[in-house]
Formats: sequence, C-alpha cells, structure tokens
Amino acid sequence: MTLTGKRILLGITGGIAAYKAAELVRLLVKAGADVRVAMTEAATRFITPVTLQALSGQNVWTDLWDARIADNMGHIELSRDRELILVAPASADFLAKLAHGLADDLLSTLCLARRCPLMVAPAMNVEMWENVATARNAETLRADGVVISGPASGGQACGEMGMGRMTEPADILADVEFFFQPKRLQGKRVVVTAGPTEEPVDPVRVLTNTSSGKMGYAVARAAQEAGAEVTLISGPVSLPTPAGVARVDVRTAREMFDAVKRTQSRPTFSSRWLRLPITASSIRPARKSRRRTAAVFRSNSKRTRTSSPGWRRCRKGRSASASPRKARSWASTQRKSARARTFR
Repeated sequence: MTLTGKRILLGITGGIAAYKAAELVRLLVKAGADVRVAMTEAATRFITPVTLQALSGQNVWTDLWDARIADNMGHIELSRDRELILVAPASADFLAKLAHGLADDLLSTLCLARRCPLMVAPAMNVEMWENVATARNAETLRADGVVISGPASGGQACGEMGMGRMTEPADILADVEFFFQPKRLQGKRVVVTAGPTEEPVDPVRVLTNTSSGKMGYAVARAAQEAGAEVTLISGPVSLPTPAGVARVDVRTAREMFDAVKRTQSRPTFSSRWLRLPITASSIRPARKSRRRTAAVFRSNSKRTRTSSPGWRRCRKGRSASASPRKARSWASTQRKSARARTFR
C-alpha cells in the first residue's frame, strides 16, 4: 500500500462532482491512508456525511461550532496532525475563498489555519473555469504553493463540453502518491526523447518505426515525480503530456537532434543534466521527392535504391537503362537480401 501511515484531510465542497469523493475516499483508504473528511454545508446536499463516515471509518466534520472537540477549536485541531489537506471537488467559490484568504466555514478555516501542504481538484462549468476571475485565482494559488490537480476536459453534467471536469479519483490518487514520493532528483534537469520519427520520402510517404512513445513518456513522468525539471522531446504520438513536463514536438530525427542541441545550449545547462534517448529513425532518404515516386535511401550500409520497372540503376557513376524483366529480377534479389539481413 503506497500511502501506508499517511494522514490526509479530505475536504469536499458543493458540486455535482461530490459523488466522486466517495470513490476517492475508498481508494485512499485502500492505499493505506488515514482519511479524515470535512464537508461544506453545500456538499451535504450532494452526498451525505453517513456515506463518507462509513467509507473512511471516522467521524465526518461539517460544523465550525462542533462541540465534539474538547476546546471547541475544530478549525485548528482537525488539521494539526495531518500531512496533506486535499480538497476534491473544489468549487469556483472555494478557490476564490482560498485565493483571498476568506474563512467563513469549517473547511475554509481549516485551510487558512493549516501547517501542512494543500492540494485542490477544481470542478465547475467550463465557462466558470475559463472565466478571467477564476484563472486569476488559480494563478494566485499556484504562486502561493497550492498544488492544483486538473481539471480534466470532457462532457459535463450540464450538457456542455470543455475544461472543468473534476479529475478522476484514480488520477487524484496518483497525484497524492506523487506528492509523497521522495524527490531524489530535486534540482536536476532531465531531457527525454520519446516516440517515433518520420522521414518524408515524398508528399504522401514516410519512413518511420513502430515506437509508441509509452516508455519515454513513463520515464518523463517518473523523473518529474522524482522532482526533476523535465523536457520531453517527442515524435508524433497521441499520448497526453505528463503533468509538469515541458514538451517539444518534432517529426524527423534531424529535428529531434536539433531540439536536444538547443536544450543543451540553454544558459542553465550544466553537467547535472541527464539525457535519456529512446527511439529515432536510423535511416533517412538522401533526398525528398516533390511527387510520389521511388527514392534513394541513405543508411549505415551502402547506398541503395528502391526498385521499380524502368528505373535506372546507378553504379560507379555510370547509368544504364534496365528492362522491366531485369528490374523485377533485381527487386526480387533486393527483397531476399533484406529478409536475410533481418533474420541473420
């Protein structure tokens, strides 16, 4: 269990995404965390405290004036033994309270009086998230050291599409696990190259490889989770960029090489950088045709040319016209040689 012994206070604010909090509590407890739940009054309209009490195995706190705390200072005592306060979902109203230091209920007061780090998972309508005021509040929270998980993009309960969905509980759990990981690469800079490259032959064809980029992206995420500043130089893949990773998109091996060189030439480059190359094409056309045709390829072996009847074969600077029969025979020989090299 990755969170064994970790003490977390989970705050829940009012919003339809509050139903996901039950799954989040279950995942946190399953990972070994000690979870204490605090809810706003609005949150109790979407999910009952009884549900969360059953899942967490602890009392759920909702009232700033709750007399169950001996000195009646729940807004202080409930967070003193916690290692992280996680607010999920965090509504637009609650983000504004945090950004401006307001404390008018139990949860907002807990956050203001905390001594531990704070993480929030925003959840709201797409227009609310993209509003200038919300963007300003989110930027203020980041500057204050608050960790923001999400939001995600997709369909919303209101029927609209866009950013604002609360990150899925499993993804929030991964962010919490990352938060507690030791930062062994703190202060290091890591450059990772990932994915395939494409070498254009003509306007419709390319030479490429079957690299998925998954290993490189996993390495980039792991390095970022270990505290490194990560630059990911990626070929054409459909993978999402890991959170906190700077991504540079390239297409050809030459572009990837130049991107790595530019990264190394940055003023902040030092011997503390780590380069972890993954996959790039080892063959490229000697020249690119402007129209769809066969082409000359350059590789580590001697220069060869794709076969097609009627082509001219170049050898020792001399050219000779090849008949269709000879061209087909030569093409067959080349294919056999290629298979022999493949299985050698």
